[in-house]
Amino acid sequence: FKDPILFELVTTSLVNNRDVLIAAGRIEEARAVLGFVGADRYPGIFIEGDASTGNFLGISKSDSTDQAAFIGPTLNWEIDFWGRFRRGIESADAAFMASIAAYDQAQVLLTAGVVDTYSIIRATEEQLRIAHENARIQRRSYSIAEVLYRNGADSELDVQQARTLLLATEATIPALEASLRQARNALATLLGGAPGSVDKMLAQGQGIPALPVNVAVGFPADMLRLRPDLRQAELVALDRLGRGKTS
Repeated sequence: FKDPILFELVTTSLVNNRDVLIAAGRIEEARAVLGFVGADRYPGIFIEGDASTGNFLGISKSDSTDQAAFIGPTLNWEIDFWGRFRRGIESADAAFMASIAAYDQAQVLLTAGVVDTYSIIRATEEQLRIAHENARIQRRSYSIAEVLYRNGADSELDVQQARTLLLATEATIPALEASLRQARNALATLLGGAPGSVDKMLAQGQGIPALPVNVAVGFPADMLRLRPDLRQAELVALDRLGRGKTS
């Protein structure tokens, strides 16, 4: 759209929106799970130790005590004969990639929501500007009609028609102002801010964003492969399939 205000709004929303931050946290969670599952394929070395103090000869009336302690490594390795660990890794890997797709999907939905709300705001602002301009012109026409009527050059019907048209136009202004306020509050919510937090930023620009003449979208099959929601659904199915085989 080549709109610097819109670009700034989208960037701010991707940084502050809680849904995107939650999706990013789930990527880290899935990455950690994948690391734990992958470690099961290799031998595990554990360090064990113990210490004790007492009368090891069983003499109850002895003042002397003995101490014993040991520390040493333990090797534990379960060979993956049946592929349980391998399928677990495949399942965890699919879950990890699905979390990335979910993050991409959250970004797509958030960006689309910001752009759509921003377009509504700019369109409503333009409607409001036109309504005020029409009201100004009609108010002038009504005044002229009244003057002509008082001087006998116009009929009362013309005056009433001019007044009715003016009142109808003025009645649309409060509704447009309410719609504009709701859209601005919705945009502030998308950006993770309080109502009114975007007013200063929106005041820096004006006008409805213009679409480019040509938009290269590619073939439908290629667009389907790029959709993160479809990638997520496919990877979630692979994750469930891997969990079923593992269990």
